[in-house]
Amino acid sequence: MKNYENNPQYLNVFDMSKRPGIRKEFSFKFHITDFLGTQMENIPPGEDVEFSIVLTSVSDGIYLSGTILVDLISKCSRCLEIQKRQLKLQPQAFYLYETVQNEENIDENLYSLTSGHYINLLEILRDSLFEKLEFNPICDPNCTNEFASTTISNEYEDGPFAKLLSLKEKL
Repeated sequence: MKNYENNPQYLNVFDMSKRPGIRKEFSFKFHITDFLGTQMENIPPGEDVEFSIVLTSVSDGIYLSGTILVDLISKCSRCLEIQKRQLKLQPQAFYLYETVQNEENIDENLYSLTSGHYINLLEILRDSLFEKLEFNPICDPNCTNEFASTTISNEYEDGPFAKLLSLKEKL
């Protein structure tokens, strides 16, 4: 059996379970250990994610709402310039006390508590993040993709196209 007690990815809500009306606020940082996102936009391993959430116990489960702040690494799809930006996620989810049995009618914001009384924070972070990721991020609406022009300037000698330039010189 997995030990959830000492894992910061899981939030213990045992004291709130099946006690409607209890409301608790949590603010903490969570350290990401695995790559999360896509090649174009992601949270790299080692980044801290800031949670500020409110849990409210109701008769069927626990409602989660709040804010998650993440530092996102974004690569422009035009010029491949890498930028770091902060993204504010505002998840809303409902964690059922009982495991969801009928998967046909599952709402995308319904989750089951892990081992009966743990909320998996990575699960809500992942789902909230993927809703906000851009398919083709750009660094600036006016990004001209200068590399596509016929003349290559010296600014690309140390940038993401350095290997392409060295291959071109060999040809």
